Amino acid sequence: RGRPLDRRTDIWSFGCLLYESLTGRQAFPGETLSDTVAAILKQDAAWEMLPAETPAEIRRLIRRCLQKDPQHRLQHIGDARVLIEEVLAAGSGATGGAADGEAEAGVARATPISKRRVLLARLGIGAGAMAILVAGFLIGKAGVGTTGSAPAGIPTLVDLARLTHDSGLTESPSWSPDGSLLAFSSNRSGNAEIYVRRVEGGQEINITDDPAEDIQPALSPDGKQVAFVSTRSSRTGLVRRTAAGSFGMQTTGGDLWIAPALGGQARRVATDANWPSWRPDGRKLVFIGGIESHHSIVEISPDGTAAREIFPAATSNHDIMRAVYSPGGTWISFQSTSGQVWIMPATGGEPRLLLEGVSIHAWAPAGRGLYLLAVNRQGGTRLESIGFDDRKGAFIGRSRTIGLVTGLLVDLAVSSDGLHLAGTERDASMNLIRLPLDPDGASPAGPEIVIDGGNVIDNWPQFSPGGRRIAFGSNRLGSFDVWIEDLDRGGRQRVLLPGENSGILQPTWVTEDLLAITRVLLNGEGEILLVSPDGSHSEVLEPAASSNDTLTTHDGGAIIFSRQEGGVFQLFETNLATRQKRQLTSSPGDKFTGVKSPDGRWIAFNSNAGGSIQIWRMPASGGKEERLTTGNERMRHLFWSPDSRWIYVQPSHRNVWRLPADGGPLQQVTHLPESGLYIDEPSLSPDGRSLVYVRATGGSSLWLLTLGDAAELAAD
Repeated sequence: RGRPLDRRTDIWSFGCLLYESLTGRQAFPGETLSDTVAAILKQDAAWEMLPAETPAEIRRLIRRCLQKDPQHRLQHIGDARVLIEEVLAAGSGATGGAADGEAEAGVARATPISKRRVLLARLGIGAGAMAILVAGFLIGKAGVGTTGSAPAGIPTLVDLARLTHDSGLTESPSWSPDGSLLAFSSNRSGNAEIYVRRVEGGQEINITDDPAEDIQPALSPDGKQVAFVSTRSSRTGLVRRTAAGSFGMQTTGGDLWIAPALGGQARRVATDANWPSWRPDGRKLVFIGGIESHHSIVEISPDGTAAREIFPAATSNHDIMRAVYSPGGTWISFQSTSGQVWIMPATGGEPRLLLEGVSIHAWAPAGRGLYLLAVNRQGGTRLESIGFDDRKGAFIGRSRTIGLVTGLLVDLAVSSDGLHLAGTERDASMNLIRLPLDPDGASPAGPEIVIDGGNVIDNWPQFSPGGRRIAFGSNRLGSFDVWIEDLDRGGRQRVLLPGENSGILQPTWVTEDLLAITRVLLNGEGEILLVSPDGSHSEVLEPAASSNDTLTTHDGGAIIFSRQEGGVFQLFETNLATRQKRQLTSSPGDKFTGVKSPDGRWIAFNSNAGGSIQIWRMPASGGKEERLTTGNERMRHLFWSPDSRWIYVQPSHRNVWRLPADGGPLQQVTHLPESGLYIDEPSLSPDGRSLVYVRATGGSSLWLLTLGDAAELAAD
């Protein structure tokens, strides 16, 4: 309903999760988002679905949590913890609450269900996003609260412990061969460094200690060296970017370096390299090179010699997050930012698509297959396991869910025994921000104003032609929808769209009474819609749109978008009156965003022609394309000033700059501290006096996930 949220909203969510843990079904199910919302507003949970063994105190607790009137709801979540611990102590032989350290970290241990005996897991109710773990209730095919045990040999998640407690970014864990040490990166000191720590605790050692940014560590198979990415002497700083499908934020940039595992002199191995991964014998590494949308996989010796492209950039149409060897070194699998897992022979060859909808994959020891992470559309992350035939290079059977956590996991590293996993939990939001500018639009005229805060992902904000409304995408109701914020009255409304979105959508104002929305549907197909803000009218303008389509308008008469043509993204324009489409560009290099100047004379766009993404310009009527910027920073999210004198741009998703429309030196507009900064999709108001953008808040931390054999646990 768009009303203010408070802690009682989280208590409602806790009640929903506890109900689903015990019944194996949602408290308010619905085939569509609208059905679910209607069920929440008008229906009660099916209380008869609770197992007969559920204690009366727990039944009352769930009812209190799910009261629709917040005044009648449980008021303090700590009361729930006390009640659960009392029930456990009285009825299940529990020995009290978690240890002090576990309670502070929000750790929860999972308990498997056997023969319909309902055992409540020790629920660590704390501030962390992963405070509630449902893992033990999802074992193989056995449903929650059902009879039976999982097949032998299938692991299940049995324990979860938080390893780091930094407020900033801690990510990219890597195990030592004996499983006693973890290397990871953290910006706790003000810039990113590589640290090593013992898994069971103790002092953490900064092994890089350099003014540059050091990220993505990978310990060698013998544990003596660590490969990592660093900006020392590199052409660019770090670039943070979001991946499709809410798979978290990826940090790239810099060169490949190798240093002794416990500190010492580092040496550069390769330039413009990311995501290093060692071959099992330690004699080679692979890393990701190339340019955006055409990444390559390069193999190299640790001494920097014998580099070769296993997957050439010339034949690649992929944005690759990471590539890893299989345990036997026979195969290389890689992850695309679109959630696909591909595999190819380690010697080279054509990649084959293995899986879709996966945010992260990691190899288990030989013969154990792979572990997968997949983001739930309703929130949280599924941990899955799948077998793999190394001889055929194919999966065995289907993936099985072995755990479910409420937080967003964006990294996964597997120990040598395959039973301990280190993951990065991202506690990040993308919040809607407005920044007032001086009359010339050259610098801030005041502090940032948070339009919309909270634990949500907002994206693609844009002022309406009148400047009093902002259209944006948001997942505030679970799945992504288009919303409109009224700046005068302070309220917001959801734009009703036909069908369901996959989470990839972008709204653009055509006129004050018409929106153009590009989106990808659940079946993977895309489209560009024309929609009235109140949802009373919608029509498909362009079917089968790519998820890379970027819509821009200048006067409501046409839409410019980017779409792949012959393996390269080119600019197209569709006239809204005649519905005629014409191709604007056909030159080499991908064009990601095309924006027509308000005076109608020019189209500015960004392109990777020449290797790095820079700003280009061409006449709106067609003609010569000219590059306006140079360098190696990634120039994204460009837009014009209202008088067509300036082109605003955001290098590498950090601060906003501008340059004269005819070319010239960049001028910095915003001056936000850049350590860990990520702002996205900035837009300028029609009067040029305000910027609106989304800004990342929150951090990330490392967690240890412990697996056990499901059959053994059921027997216990």
